[in-house]
Amino acid sequence: MRRACFTLLCLCVGASASAAEVVDRVDPENKGAGFDRTRMRVGGFVQPRFVSTQEDEAAGVPGELGFQVARARLEFTTLRSQSDDPEELGAQVRTTTSIELMPEARLVDAFIDLSARPLLNVRLGQFKTPTSRTLLVSDKDTALPERAGLDELGPRRQIGAMLHGADPKNIVEYGIGAFNGEGTNRLGNVNRKLLTAARVAVSPWGGPGTQSELLDPEVPATATLGYSIYSNVDGPEGAEEASISHNGELFAHYRWVSLQAELLWRFSDWQPVELADFNSLAWYAQGASFVPGVPWADEHLAVLGRVERADPFIAIDQTVPLVGPTDPAQGRQIVTAGLGLYASDPWFKRAQDLRLQVLYSVHTELEDRPYDDDQLVVAGHMSF
Repeated sequence: MRRACFTLLCLCVGASASAAEVVDRVDPENKGAGFDRTRMRVGGFVQPRFVSTQEDEAAGVPGELGFQVARARLEFTTLRSQSDDPEELGAQVRTTTSIELMPEARLVDAFIDLSARPLLNVRLGQFKTPTSRTLLVSDKDTALPERAGLDELGPRRQIGAMLHGADPKNIVEYGIGAFNGEGTNRLGNVNRKLLTAARVAVSPWGGPGTQSELLDPEVPATATLGYSIYSNVDGPEGAEEASISHNGELFAHYRWVSLQAELLWRFSDWQPVELADFNSLAWYAQGASFVPGVPWADEHLAVLGRVERADPFIAIDQTVPLVGPTDPAQGRQIVTAGLGLYASDPWFKRAQDLRLQVLYSVHTELEDRPYDDDQLVVAGHMSF
């Protein structure tokens, strides 16, 4: 049974591999002064999938039936540290670069981390803003193939600077930064106004930190409460849109079960008085659980589910009708359920590194403009 399931996973996502430590050396002539240790790692991940989305001719929705490569990512990390012991505290300089290859090559992350202590780090470059838990988790470590719709209402990756850190037991995590607010791969800030963002998360018993949405069963129990806020002014003078967003988060893990939920509220104010000011509201609750009490399945087979709602446009002072059922301003609810198959030990160090997930999502439009758009996804993933 193990061999058959593992073979199925490999057929979906390719031959197994692991991240390579291509450089790991210590300078004996510089020992005790400056940066003694130099390390470089090369890795990434690939996410192929099959997608079937309902067709609705009356609503003008063609649906979809076919295969995709959702992401193909290359990641490069270098580390210069004062000690030849990677666990020893001391000054460090870390660089991270990631490149997305689908549908074309583009820069995703490019930043430098200057570290004095675990609680005191400065990050400079292009990276994720500290605006929600699900955003900060890597694409290779989400519980479901895609994040909830709440993620689409935030600023995601930006160019800027951030002070961040966590204590050694990850009881407290924080991040506070300023960014251009223009998105990724831009040459500069066009409106001389900055996006500011901050997040704090507290785990009373400590834990692995904000690393994954599905932890392995042997990871000790942990729970986290967090809060994020950001504000931004976007657009040219005379047509600016000012927004402020609040985000609350909850994460809990015990043995086989990992639970997560977030709630976001955003207020947007247009400078032109003829445009409608509006609120945005979104939330989700999701869970993933390996099958307890069943040999092999308690480490390799998981039940997955999520309920989410998002209404990106709730007009405050005006009535703004939808232009059709597919109007992105329409509120939506999505209920998703499925199963995940994970290679895990002894083939991979973590369950998330090689997986195959089958999920079905029921989409409900909340403003009396329904159409058929339910979706079946068979998603593979391999980290290397």
